Amino acid sequence: MASCFTVAINKNTKEVICNSNVCSKTIDNVEIHLIGIIYNCEGKNSTLDDVYDLYVKYDTNMYDHLDGACAVIVIDYKRQRIFVFTDYFNSIIPLFYAESDDEIILTTDLFLLTGKMERLSISLAAAEQFMLHGMVFGKQTLISEVSKLPAKHFLEVDIERCRIHCRRCRYTFKTETDVTIAEYGTVFRKCMEECYEKDAGMTLSGGFDTNYILHYLLQIKQERGDSESIRTYCGGGSTGKDESPLAKEISDYYGNIDLQTFKVNQDSIQYYPEIVLALQGSCFEDGIFMHYQLAKIFHEDGIKYVYTGDMADQVLNLETYQYTMSTYKRIAKLYYLGIKNAILHKTYDYYRWMFRGRYEIGALKNLKKGGLLWDYFGTKGIYPYVRKSFLNVAKSTSASGDYDKRFHRKAVLETLNPVIAQKIKRNGGNTDPIALFDEQTKKALKSEIAKMPWFKARNFVDENQQLGYELRILFIDLVRRIFVNHELKKSNIGEYPLLGDMYPALKTKID
Repeated sequence: MASCFTVAINKNTKEVICNSNVCSKTIDNVEIHLIGIIYNCEGKNSTLDDVYDLYVKYDTNMYDHLDGACAVIVIDYKRQRIFVFTDYFNSIIPLFYAESDDEIILTTDLFLLTGKMERLSISLAAAEQFMLHGMVFGKQTLISEVSKLPAKHFLEVDIERCRIHCRRCRYTFKTETDVTIAEYGTVFRKCMEECYEKDAGMTLSGGFDTNYILHYLLQIKQERGDSESIRTYCGGGSTGKDESPLAKEISDYYGNIDLQTFKVNQDSIQYYPEIVLALQGSCFEDGIFMHYQLAKIFHEDGIKYVYTGDMADQVLNLETYQYTMSTYKRIAKLYYLGIKNAILHKTYDYYRWMFRGRYEIGALKNLKKGGLLWDYFGTKGIYPYVRKSFLNVAKSTSASGDYDKRFHRKAVLETLNPVIAQKIKRNGGNTDPIALFDEQTKKALKSEIAKMPWFKARNFVDENQQLGYELRILFIDLVRRIFVNHELKKSNIGEYPLLGDMYPALKTKID
């Protein structure tokens, strides 16, 4: 059910074989494949003809005109070229590639790719990055023999010469001065109108970002005569943080909201193998256990589209737009600079001069974390905050070092109903693993990872960072067992073997 695209090029015959379950069309000997949602200049969902027209008009600068969360693959038989373009945030679906003596393969399916390869191994250098950051920078992956399309690049493949090139993207933004709250709201509302899907669900929290979406969504539904309740979803930990009581207060106040709440407990760790499979071994973030349960609920409820406030934190921080060629190299080298632990603590500001791009990292992890899990279960995310017109106004209203999103918070509080504005001033939260897992489970996890070849003992000031570090070590071992050793076959979604079947010491009691 997950979006899947694969193309193989035979180096000897130059034959191109393509398999895809995504939207595809051939126009004038050019194949167009689209993953995700892209909007055209009129703010409507782009057709494949629209995407083809973008390619004809802008050629390899097409990436700068992709509006939405999407990836576009162009196979141009006339020019004997294959191009892969993604939106500004590197899309949701990662694209992997590898080559042998006989062929080049590009695919969104890491399991399929590694199943065709021999002599695979975990990269210890990449594992070091992943353990510290929850992702691997540049074109590296956790598997030494597999590469990926890096952020802020597009891929070009010369079919005739069988050569792959990663080209740097040079994005442009319109910067406006003195943006008012009214203008800010007008832009966001327009984005919401263009994103409108009648039967879409929505993730709801007690925070600013989703409530800004909800405010305009309710207005738009009323104006369009849509009397159906909005199906909203909110989860929390059975222990620790839980925003669902506040979400219920908000939904009760509006009255036209069908809220479904759920709890995540420590048994969530048993689904870790399937989570790693769905995430294509690409990233770890503490919220993955809740997002996995949420994705399953969407699947059970038949939700095909879902509005989400994901990415607002990154979009509304100026650092996101300050990408430089050396950002990832600089971050990757932090370990060797002797401040490896600082990046996982609350000392970002002290090292900010050499750590620009932390919101860039957050963007790559947060978008892929939820988006990949939802796509795995057959749901498409709708991301109003990553629309191109809003990126322009967000950059215009963001200030360096303004991690609290002051302008945005003020705009939300002045726009929403005062009763709701008062409610969302409360602190929200997410499902921290440290609150989910009991001491017995944590002890078993610590004992299990100590046996792994890339294990390195590190002590962090914050216990939650220590647990996250340990979970990332286990993530890498699951990548080894699933994608490198292929110990498990793909199963139907939701039916993958549990963690306790792979690591008996990690069997836990269901709450």
